[in-house]
Amino acid sequence: MLKPIATAIFVLLAASGPLVGAEPLGATSVDGRYRVVLSGDLADAPIGPFLEYDFALTDARGVRVDGAVVTIDGGMRHHGHGLPTTPQVEALGDGRYRIVGLRFSMPGAWHIVLTVRTEEGMDRAEIEFVL
Repeated sequence: MLKPIATAIFVLLAASGPLVGAEPLGATSVDGRYRVVLSGDLADAPIGPFLEYDFALTDARGVRVDGAVVTIDGGMRHHGHGLPTTPQVEALGDGRYRIVGLRFSMPGAWHIVLTVRTEEGMDRAEIEFVL
């Protein structure tokens, strides 16, 4: 049996989640239909080279979504421009997808918008980050 002080420390640690590592970058779509979680941190993306990022796509119940048609858009709102390239999204299977041809041209506040289309409907998930 834990002593009261040890119990309090255990409860605080358990409630705060993991002590190491950050939450993956992701977003729930506007209408709540889908959840997108990136495998890498866009805030650490290098400026200049073409990049690839994988992401997981689930529905509102947390079930992996296969067969979605996903398009990507985005840019820098404060600068009034879109992405400097036209990245594509490839299906990898098992609810995993890959963004190919993404590139960032300068540091600052960026956003990407993933539009997801399935038989269940269309929705958009927006991810904001700063390079």
